[in-house]
Amino acid sequence: MSKEEHIAYLDQMNRELVRELHRYDILITGMRVSLSIQKKALKLLNELQQNIAIAESEHAFYWKVSELVSRHLEMTACKIGLSDHQNPGSVVLMDNNEVLDVSGLEDIKRPFILKSGDKRLSGQEEISRKLGLASMLYFPLLHNKEIKLLIITGRASVDHAMKQDVNEEDLSTLEAVGTLITSYWSKSELIKLHETDRIKTEFVSNLSHEFRTPLTLVLGLLDEMKNSLLPIMDDREKESFEVVYQNAIRIKELIHQLLDISQLENSPDRLQVTRGDLAQWTGKLAATYATLARKKGIHFKYTINSSVEESWYDADKLEKIISNLLSNAMKYTDRNGEVNLTLETKESKGTAMAFFEISDTGQGIPESEQENIFQRFYRLNHDGKSSTEGTGVGLYLVKVLTELHLGKVEVHSEPGEGSLFRIGIPLSREIYKDDAVKPELPEKRAHIEPGQSALENDRALVLIVEDNHDLNLFLKTNLEKHFNVLTAHEGKEGLELARKEIPDLVISDVMMPVMNGVEMSKRLKEDLLTGHIPVLMLTAKVDRDSKIEGLDSGAEDYLSKPFDMEELILKVRNHLDTAKKIRNNYHSLLIENPEVTDVHTPEDQFIKRLVELMKRNLADPDYQLDGMCRDLGISRSQLYRKIGQLAGMKPGELFRNLRLNTAAEYFRSGQNNITQVMYRVGFNNLSNFAQSFKKRFGANPSQYIKNVH
Repeated sequence: MSKEEHIAYLDQMNRELVRELHRYDILITGMRVSLSIQKKALKLLNELQQNIAIAESEHAFYWKVSELVSRHLEMTACKIGLSDHQNPGSVVLMDNNEVLDVSGLEDIKRPFILKSGDKRLSGQEEISRKLGLASMLYFPLLHNKEIKLLIITGRASVDHAMKQDVNEEDLSTLEAVGTLITSYWSKSELIKLHETDRIKTEFVSNLSHEFRTPLTLVLGLLDEMKNSLLPIMDDREKESFEVVYQNAIRIKELIHQLLDISQLENSPDRLQVTRGDLAQWTGKLAATYATLARKKGIHFKYTINSSVEESWYDADKLEKIISNLLSNAMKYTDRNGEVNLTLETKESKGTAMAFFEISDTGQGIPESEQENIFQRFYRLNHDGKSSTEGTGVGLYLVKVLTELHLGKVEVHSEPGEGSLFRIGIPLSREIYKDDAVKPELPEKRAHIEPGQSALENDRALVLIVEDNHDLNLFLKTNLEKHFNVLTAHEGKEGLELARKEIPDLVISDVMMPVMNGVEMSKRLKEDLLTGHIPVLMLTAKVDRDSKIEGLDSGAEDYLSKPFDMEELILKVRNHLDTAKKIRNNYHSLLIENPEVTDVHTPEDQFIKRLVELMKRNLADPDYQLDGMCRDLGISRSQLYRKIGQLAGMKPGELFRNLRLNTAAEYFRSGQNNITQVMYRVGFNNLSNFAQSFKKRFGANPSQYIKNVH
């Protein structure tokens, strides 16, 4: 090879090497572009996912999708189209509300890529021209097989050297965006369903609360009639009365069920298991249904086989479970049919278990319905017709409460042959967490004879605060047989009346206009004048949070509507009896013990303040009731009632005894000048001082001094 040929060969090789290097450079540049696109796509998806959680509305979320796609994928535009229900082949563009006709496409529900050099198919040219896009991505999102959202994005001009034409990677990114949008839709639907469900539950709960007040009146009056008129009714009247009474009780039970469901769903209930005799408990419950069975002509039998020595269970939850199942069995069993209740307790896999079986010979449940009967508000169909009986909450409540009790419910049924429900719950203490076990407290039993007054010779003064006029009158009529009664019809009026009259006890509704019962109770307890008065709340709201709110306001007790009048009267008497014990404590502290001349921070701040005033003015013989009332900012009648309730005496008697106790303390400390002591404790007549001192301590001042030295 000549020198010239060798140089030509090397030049040719150099040219090929340059071309190869250029090809590798193009490949590397393409990879860099591809990696850059993937990085931007990942950033787009990450930001979009974050916006799912914070988007204020669907439209705001769609605007964010448009902005993120345009920015991260470097598109000229990203148009979001919403389905046009009036024109199925069109969408409405969000940015200008312009209607975009996509009906000319071969398949409007299929995504496609339209690159700058591609041949425009039917309808594609019109869309790309109208939106000003040289290359375009068309991506529809379907919901229920129809277009709900359409994303059209692309670039107005394309630099092929920079790989700016839309491609399959862009389409893959949009597919991922579509997945996130679908996820957002699912989340939004769940939120809407939850909110709708919450509104429904709240409506049912509020409606049930409204039923409780009139039902209290109905049951209260029926109880009165039962006690006074039933003995003189003939058989037909008694039968009619029993029908009315039982239906009123049934309404009460249904309201309780609806409120139980509302409570379980809004603030999940907690177990309160205690140790008990499950066999005995079951026998008592079954006995209450034996009477109902006899009236309906149903043969009812219960069998108890218990081999477990110790049982831990929530009696309240279990009663609701078994009562619902027994009530249903009685309801759907015809006359001369059978209902059976069986309890068997035994060890199963090292754990004590209780198995309840409730069977009947009623209508039975079709197999196709058995999966649905435990759903809320589901009513069983018989013969293809919707049931008009029941509310569809009983079996739902059974399932929820059984699972709360860590148990399981099963059903076996054949149409025309009856049904069998089986409940299994654990009875071992170790199964339940500590916060599910109710502390065992000694049982307190209050025994008060009928007609016994809590205030000995005085009838107690009770203030009723209830906005329902009929219930207010009903309470007044029944309570004034035992107590003196004042009435108010809303919280503000009740607060003012309580400050004026200082009642011995306040009975208040919770939900009232102007000022509710919780706020009134809180203000009563914050006021030195009324802070000692017991408050008993009557309310239709029976959930745990409402009870805690009421008790947190200072109320001593909580009674849910509809209530039993005898129970209310007993509660009132018990609280008055407690007030009497507190009063005796103050009486002993201030009067009976002559050694006590100082009050060491008594429970009631009013007494503390009053005693401080008395001690400050002890040497002033002219400081009497008018001065006390002026310094305390109250009237004479308020002072008399307050001191009477707290210490069981008159204000003047309290002041005189405090003066005499202080005089005795001076004598015991060695101060023997009777006249000086007399003036220091506010007496200005020696004879009067000596008589009062002798009456108090059984000796005149001279004898007392000799006795103590």
